[in-house]
Amino acid sequence: ALEELLDRLWYLSEENNRYWFSAEPNINKILEERRATVLAEEAYEVLEEEAERLIKAIDLPFVKEFARGVNDIRDEKRFRLYVWHPRAQPPDKEELKKALERSTYRNSVVVLLHSGMPVEQAKYIKACDALREELRESSQRQRLESLCEKRTLELYYAFYQSYNKLAVPMPHGVDFIDLRVELARGEAPGRAAAKFREAVAKAVRDALEGVAKYVPLDAQFLHDIYLSKRLRHVGSIDIATIREDFYRDPDLPMVEPGRALTEALAKLAENGEIVLSCGNSWYWPQVLREIRSLPEGEETARIRELLNCDPERAISVMKEVPGEVKSLLEEVKRRARPAAAAEATPAAVKCEDVEKPLAEGVGVQARSLVVVGSDAMAVLRFLEQLRRLGYFQLVDAKAEAVFKDGAVESNWTARGVGEVEKLVKYLNMLTAEGGEASITATFTVREREVPQEAAEHAKAFKNLDIRVRGSVCRGA
Repeated sequence: ALEELLDRLWYLSEENNRYWFSAEPNINKILEERRATVLAEEAYEVLEEEAERLIKAIDLPFVKEFARGVNDIRDEKRFRLYVWHPRAQPPDKEELKKALERSTYRNSVVVLLHSGMPVEQAKYIKACDALREELRESSQRQRLESLCEKRTLELYYAFYQSYNKLAVPMPHGVDFIDLRVELARGEAPGRAAAKFREAVAKAVRDALEGVAKYVPLDAQFLHDIYLSKRLRHVGSIDIATIREDFYRDPDLPMVEPGRALTEALAKLAENGEIVLSCGNSWYWPQVLREIRSLPEGEETARIRELLNCDPERAISVMKEVPGEVKSLLEEVKRRARPAAAAEATPAAVKCEDVEKPLAEGVGVQARSLVVVGSDAMAVLRFLEQLRRLGYFQLVDAKAEAVFKDGAVESNWTARGVGEVEKLVKYLNMLTAEGGEASITATFTVREREVPQEAAEHAKAFKNLDIRVRGSVCRGA
């Protein structure tokens, strides 16, 4: 209580725990009067020095700079942390938000903001420095040091509490994240300042990690939040574009897209999520493993050549390899089957290729299903149920169709399950308005024996000719 009185009463004096009122002002009043003479420029010098220490303490692999206004923030392909300058007034958040959101490299900048600088507290530092030079009496100097330590702690506390908001690019726009900064009192000023700096630096890192902005690049995360969305609408994405997007797209973390990106893409390719392209060759590890067991031949050598893409040299990412590569692969596999069967099958067993109605195909080792008919809705229903019931696993598809409406005749082809489905839906729409269609669709399936349920199911499509192609092996 007496210490508090000493702070508040300018004519209360103290020595050796004795207190009395005096006609002479005490150190408190002297310090206050000296503070009043300190210029704002001198106070800002103190604040700038502390801000320099803060920016060095933030351990992030970004370029770190001060910003005095929105115009200081660069729109460049480089990750930057801006710390709002002590001399600058707190920015208008809407103005800052609009500036960051309209930039090209929207994912390249975070801004640490203050809520206003403790200029008056900073003046005490300069006042204390001056009085230390002037006062000679030990009791006065002792009281001065006690007061100055207290004022210095108050300055540090106010300064580091003011840096309490982080502007971060997010998918929906710029977010202003409140920093959780816990500042403990009770330390000597120098040690307290170091702890306060570390607390703010940690709060910045924690905030960025908390919204997945400063995190190691995870392959599955990259696929789920970025690649899968874009590959849904395009056949391929240039890797150069992906690298650019790390600075432009707020969906992505703020990590340098170097080695980490190459490794993530290679891992996704190994997991079968994507295919990497080197231009005229592809990285498709799953198939590379398959063809190791195939007999040597011209087609097998050609497949190996087509799949000889080094992921380090890849230039684009694709959802799947081109149709002609898949067709060649299927042909190589098809030709390899008789040779493999001949080696593995006893001489008394004979295998032959067959094509027969699916309704009569129980026991056939199916490789593809052929659907012929003029009812587009029935073909569409068969495709949907083929997927849903799971009797066969679809690998690929192709279709040819002819549409006639009076004297007008149109021909279409489609390759790929999705494209075939689109074509059949379109034909269904056309035939609903008049005219007739003739459709032949071939669905490549993962090889398996036709089950009884699939044969029974085919009987329900009386207006379609559904046939199975495959092989049957018989004993002597």
